[in-house]
Amino acid sequence: MNWNYRIVKTYNKECKLYEYMLTEVFYHSNGSVMAYSADNNIYGESREEIIEYLEMMLKDAKKDQPILEEEDFNQAKPDYELDAGQLTDEQYNRIQEEANTSIGK
Repeated sequence: MNWNYRIVKTYNKECKLYEYMLTEVFYHSNGSVMAYSADNNIYGESREEIIEYLEMMLKDAKKDQPILEEEDFNQAKPDYELDAGQLTDEQYNRIQEEANTSIGK
């Protein structure tokens, strides 16, 4: 499972405006976008780990990549149902568990 931080443009229906967020984006094995995380909180086991994640986020945000839009996720053909491109908590937890297993956490 590949992922990185990307800028995603979304439409806020309540405020009637477009918003940009820096969030985790997950990819299918073929490299196409799968989903993005609705939970943009930063968690870590230490202050240093939080700073490491922030630095990684900034590095990814500075990359010359196109801004993703919600339609990009709607066009993806996932292996399971997604709600408007966002992972459910259960799906996110499963991906996190797989990622932690693969990196030995």
